[in-house]
Amino acid sequence: MARRRLLTGDERRRLFDPPVQETAIIGHYTLSAEDVELVGRRYGPANRLGLAAQIALMRHPGFGLQPEIGLPDVILQYLAAQLFVDPSSFSAYGQRAQTRTDHADLVARYLGIRPFRRGDLALALNLAAQAAEYTDRGEPIVRALMVGLKGERFILPSGDTLERAGLAGRARARKAAAAAIVEGLSSAELTRLDELVINNPDFGMTPLAWLRNFEEAPTAANINGLLERLPYVRGIGIHPVVGGAIPEFRFAQFVREGGVAPAFLLSDYSVNRRRATLTAAVIDLEARLADAAIQMFDRLIGGMFTRARRGRERRYQDSIQSVGQLMRLFGATITALDEAVQNGGDPLELIDEAVGWHRLVAAKAQVDALADLAGEDALVTATERYATLRRFSPAFLDAFTFKASGTGTALIKAIDVIRDANTRKSRDLPDGVPLPFPNRQWKRLITESGRIDRRRYEIAIMATLRDRLRAGDVWIEGTRNYQRFDA
Repeated sequence: MARRRLLTGDERRRLFDPPVQETAIIGHYTLSAEDVELVGRRYGPANRLGLAAQIALMRHPGFGLQPEIGLPDVILQYLAAQLFVDPSSFSAYGQRAQTRTDHADLVARYLGIRPFRRGDLALALNLAAQAAEYTDRGEPIVRALMVGLKGERFILPSGDTLERAGLAGRARARKAAAAAIVEGLSSAELTRLDELVINNPDFGMTPLAWLRNFEEAPTAANINGLLERLPYVRGIGIHPVVGGAIPEFRFAQFVREGGVAPAFLLSDYSVNRRRATLTAAVIDLEARLADAAIQMFDRLIGGMFTRARRGRERRYQDSIQSVGQLMRLFGATITALDEAVQNGGDPLELIDEAVGWHRLVAAKAQVDALADLAGEDALVTATERYATLRRFSPAFLDAFTFKASGTGTALIKAIDVIRDANTRKSRDLPDGVPLPFPNRQWKRLITESGRIDRRRYEIAIMATLRDRLRAGDVWIEGTRNYQRFDA
C-alpha cells in the first residue's frame, strides 16, 4: 500500500530544495565576514568551498549539505565568487567521508545548532499540531514545523520525517478539536446526537437524513416542512457557542464534513469525531433551516402580491375594449357640450341627440368599475389568498423571535397581537392595534369598515415584516442572513 503523502512533489521541492532564484540566493547565501574568516582557515579551495556550502545549507533550508540532493550550480558559483575560488574545485570536496562529517559537526557548533534525534519527535508533533489548528494544507503545516525546529536550534531531519510528523500533527489537531467540542456537551445532548444516525421509523430514515432532506420550492407545504424540522434540531440542545471551543477553521471543517457525510459513514467514525461532526452539522442545520424558512416566507409573501398585481393587470387588459367604447362615448358627450356652448343650444337635448341619455346613464356602472380597478391596492387582491397564508403564518411567527429597534418596535408589537389572537383562536383583533405601515392607503383599507379587518391586517403585517427583514430593520438571532449587522 502506498504511503500517505502530506505534500505534493511541487510542495516538497519548494520546502526542501535550495532556491535557485537570484534574489533568494542573495538573501540566503551571502556569507558574513565571520563565515569567510572561518572558511578561510581551510587550506584547499575544495574544503573552503565545501565548508561554505555546509554553512549556507544549514542556514537554509536547514538540512546541511546532502550528497543525494547536491548543490545547484548557481548557488555554487555564488559561494565560489565570494571566496575567490574556482567552482569546479568543489568536485574534489569530501573524497574522504570523514571530512564532510567533521565539517558538519564544526558548522553545527559554529551556528549553535544540534542534530534532530528520535527523542525530539514529541516536540515536532506538537509544532505540527499547533500549525494544523488553522489549516489542513500540508505545505503551511510543514513550513511551520521547519520554522519551529529551526527556532529551537535543530538541524532539520529528512523531508520524509518532516512529512510524517506533519501528518501525525494534523491528525492530533483533529482529534484534539473533536475532544474539545465533545467535552462541552452534556450526556443528554450526546445521546440525542447519537440518535441522529440511527434509523427512525417515524421518518423512514435516519433523523440526520430527514433534517437534510428538505424542499426549497416556495409552497405552504414546504415551508411547514422547514418549520417542522426547526424545533427538532433545536430540541437536540446544541448551543452555537460550542463551536467557539476550537479555532474557526477547524470548526468549519467539521461543518463541511457534517453537511455531506452520510449516516452510515459517520457511524464508522471514532466516537469523538462522529459526535463533533454531528455537533457542527446540527449548529449549521439550525441556521440553514432558519434561513431557508425565512427566504421561503419572503418568496411566498412576495408571490401573493405579485399574483395580485398580475390579476389586476389581466382585468385591465380584458377591459381595454370597454375603455375604448367609454372614451368614444365620453368624447361624443364633450362634443355635444361644446356645441351647446358655442351655439347656445340645450346641453341635455344635444347630449341625448348625439349620445343617447340612456346610453350615458347605462355606462356609469362600467365607469365606476374601471375607476375602482385603477385605484385598487394590491393588498385587497392579496387578501383573497388569506387561506393560503394561514396554512403557514402561525407556525412561522411562533418559530422565531423577531427583534427591532426604533420605529420597528411597532411592528414587533403588531406581531405579538397576531400571535396572541392565534393562541386564543380569536378571529377578531382588539381595538387600537399598531398600524406600522408607511402606506397610508393600507391604514385606510384595514379600518374602512369602522373596525380592524383581520385578514387585511395580517397580510399587511406579513408584507411589512418581509420588507423589514430584507432591509435589516428587523433581525432574527440564530440565522446567518437575517441577523443584526449593525451591532
